[in-house]
Amino acid sequence: MAFRRTGGLACVLNVTNNPVRLPAGLPSEVLLTSVPLIDGLLPGDAAIWLC
Repeated sequence: MAFRRTGGLACVLNVTNNPVRLPAGLPSEVLLTSVPLIDGLLPGDAAIWLC
């Protein structure tokens, strides 16, 4: 699940048990992650906020 707010803030949630690639076209500056990325993948049951 991913969403983007006006102004550029984006959030990606991975509600699966498997690491996933971040969707293309997201902002590049990471503001916060609930867990560290693994080789650029978002781990399962994790979230990342970007702007």
